[in-house]
Amino acid sequence: MWEVVNTNPAAQETINFGVWTQFTASPATNSPAPGTATVNLSYAPTAPVPFSASTGAAASGSLTEPRFADTSTARNVLVISICQTLLLYPYVTNVSGFDTGIAIANTSTDPISTGAQSGTCNLTFYDGTGKTPAVAVKVTDFANATSSNSGTVYANLLSTLAPGFTGYMFALCNFQYAHGFAFISDLGARNLAMGYLALVVNNGAVARSNAPAAESLAH
Repeated sequence: MWEVVNTNPAAQETINFGVWTQFTASPATNSPAPGTATVNLSYAPTAPVPFSASTGAAASGSLTEPRFADTSTARNVLVISICQTLLLYPYVTNVSGFDTGIAIANTSTDPISTGAQSGTCNLTFYDGTGKTPAVAVKVTDFANATSSNSGTVYANLLSTLAPGFTGYMFALCNFQYAHGFAFISDLGARNLAMGYLALVVNNGAVARSNAPAAESLAH
């Protein structure tokens, strides 16, 4: 709440107010919860209960003087999103003697002092036949709530995760800076082999909005 102590009643003036937030992040308890925070600005004092124009203009033994109706419109001020990375493996296969090695690295440990993160990765497979998803596997190697799993790499074979599968796979990791690698080969990599980096997909969960820094109130 602010009080105006120096104003010109003969002129129209604009008052700008700053808005700030403060919280302690606790991903283990999902706090603060994901969502959009809003802010409203209105004249004060407002009545403790909603009142109409007729009741607000009438004499009252309990309502304040002066009193204003809150007709403000909420504005988005910040968005809290889950820290995630979505990886796309465009082609993985385990048929006709071929297998695919899948690796996911949690690279939030680095030489530039990035904050270490940990979380689970959900692997979802799609085979192009209308099965969505074809197979779902939850990888728990990154499930430790502490930062001890930052800087580690998960590796497995498609023959273990989804035997006999051919298609594409998404890995939704509940931490930032995940990167992936796939290696496809015949048994023993004797004849054919190839590898590729998984694509990092912008899934919209980490988008930030350009909310206005302040709201103006003219009087």
